[in-house]
Parts: sequence; structure tokens; C-alpha cells
Amino acid sequence: MDPAKLDALKQQFEEKDEWSQIAMVDGSGRVVYSRGVDVSEEEQRVWMNAFGDRDSTVGNGMQVDGEHFDVHRFFGDEGLIYGRRGYGGDGAGFCLYKCSIPDGDEDLYTVITYEYPVVSAKAIPELQELLATHLGAKAK
Repeated sequence: MDPAKLDALKQQFEEKDEWSQIAMVDGSGRVVYSRGVDVSEEEQRVWMNAFGDRDSTVGNGMQVDGEHFDVHRFFGDEGLIYGRRGYGGDGAGFCLYKCSIPDGDEDLYTVITYEYPVVSAKAIPELQELLATHLGAKAK
């Protein structure tokens, strides 16, 4: 991964204050970036295996920094899983996006959380665009 491109992406992440938490992990389990979340080894393992079994992922939900989120949408071919916890204005959304980058040998897993008034229809395309613009990322 090109360090200059990664630094530019990290700068954009720092400016994304409408996202509560951001974590990026590479295919070897190395935390590439984290803001507002302590990424446990168990959560990394679950994120990295989440795309292998739709029924299990939807049934069990996901954990981000120890908080449980229900999975509402699973698009394995698009490298996209997302959902919510709580209700209405008191809840939060999450997205797990799996992608590959042209100059990388491993997949990249990025997790964001966001709170109302930010919704998945806004947050997810922004995440995908940032990763595509700065790293040339493509869904995997």
C-alpha cells in the first residue's frame, strides 16, 4: 500500500467527524487505521470471516468495539455488510466494507459507525468513494 496515498486517506478520515468510529484492518490482521475504536483480535477475526457465511453473519450480527449491531443487509459479492443498533434517533449504524487495492496483496476491511442524522445511504457511498479515490479500492 502506497504510504502517501494511505496518509491522504487517513487525513480524510480525520476530517470525517460525522462518522463516530473508523477502523481499517488488512488481511493479515494488522490495524492500518483506527479512530474511536479499540479493535480486538476477536472482532478482527469475525470481520475477516463475515463474508464466508451469510446466515451466520446475519443471525449473529456484528460487534464493533464491544457494541452489538444487527445485520440488515449482506451483499457478499459487493463486499458490503451493514446494519444498526438501537431505534430511530437513539441508534447507530455500521458498515463493514471489504475491498482490494491495486498495489496490495491482501484484502482491506474497513468498518465505520455513524449516528443519526447520518444514514447508511449517505455514509456507505462516501466510504466507498474515499477508498476508491485514495487507494483505487474495488469491492471484493
